[in-house]
Amino acid sequence: MRYRKDEGGFTGGLERVAAESIIEIGRELIEQKAALGHGNFLAWIEAEFEMTDQTARNFMRVHERFGKSKTILDLQPSVLYALSAPSTPAEVREPIEELIADGEKFTAADIAALKAEYAKAKAELSAQSVTHGHALAWLPVPRSSRSRMHSR
Repeated sequence: MRYRKDEGGFTGGLERVAAESIIEIGRELIEQKAALGHGNFLAWIEAEFEMTDQTARNFMRVHERFGKSKTILDLQPSVLYALSAPSTPAEVREPIEELIADGEKFTAADIAALKAEYAKAKAELSAQSVTHGHALAWLPVPRSSRSRMHSR
């Protein structure tokens, strides 16, 4: 494989391959889990696949969330895992996915910070007994995206 510097840097093409591989492995794991039947998957992972249950679940969740999406293929695996994690609420994930589709870049640390910001805003709103408006109102987005988001 030849490396070339592009918009994603020297590893941009490799990130796409990694994302595609994670999605495909996730699909195959889901199929294998179904074929093995209830209660046999964890033992199979440990014996045959030599990965942890958490790693297998990460792959499977990425496939379930992004299996048909092309916009996420240039994301780092850590970002894929963070976005597909059960702890990432839709109110955080969906606006980030929209911004990624518009060309914004995010890291796993960005997503963790946005999840914390969302949790804080939700707690404050709950404490004030005020219903929140638009789901994106809490999201601190890059300046370049703010005008696009408010014009929608």
